[in-house]
Amino acid sequence: MSDSGKPGAPRPRRGIPADEEVFAEPTQPPVDLDDTAVIPRARRSAQSPSEVGEWKNVPKSGGKPPLPLWVKTAGIGAVVALLVLAAWLGSSLGGGHSPGNPTQSSEQWELKLPQQVGDYIAGIQSSPSQLTPASQTPSTLVSSEYSNGSEQIVVQLMRPAPELPEFLKYFEIVDAVEVGQASCGTIDGKSTCVRILDSTAVVVSGKNDQTPDALAPLVDQFYSAVSGK
Repeated sequence: MSDSGKPGAPRPRRGIPADEEVFAEPTQPPVDLDDTAVIPRARRSAQSPSEVGEWKNVPKSGGKPPLPLWVKTAGIGAVVALLVLAAWLGSSLGGGHSPGNPTQSSEQWELKLPQQVGDYIAGIQSSPSQLTPASQTPSTLVSSEYSNGSEQIVVQLMRPAPELPEFLKYFEIVDAVEVGQASCGTIDGKSTCVRILDSTAVVVSGKNDQTPDALAPLVDQFYSAVSGK
């Protein structure tokens, strides 16, 4: 019996040498990778998942970033400051007190004398006239005589009125003293009392021998009657 028939001895395959290795023919050529080779990676966006079950939001290109909080606060403060300044300028130019008349009222009452105040009834009334004191714009003067049956007085209203010292000088009221809230002096020896209220001079002059103490309260009574205050 030959060696080839011995148990355990390898039998060569028919048609293939026993000492040659058999390799499967590759289907693709091998890839040569070196240190400089870069493998492209797919870019992930909102339309491609970065992980399983997770999406990544990619902001739009060219969008403007939001304004900082301090910029918004400064802008609001500037607008408020401009509104306050505009309101202040409007009140300063359109209203307020005129120079030389610190007691001017925002609501002017009619420059007209009443028919009766207390026991005094109006008699002869003069037509309104125009006066121009020094350093003062033209003023309107209304005048009327009053009588209570025994005494006569003359009541005058003048608007706009100058400062009290200039008014006393213009009407030649001398020896003026304060009686109550009025300033009282004499004109041609007759007592006269005056107050400047709401840029208007309220004047009460006696035609008899009335005293300043009797005329000063009449100034307040006539002012209340014509102004409603």
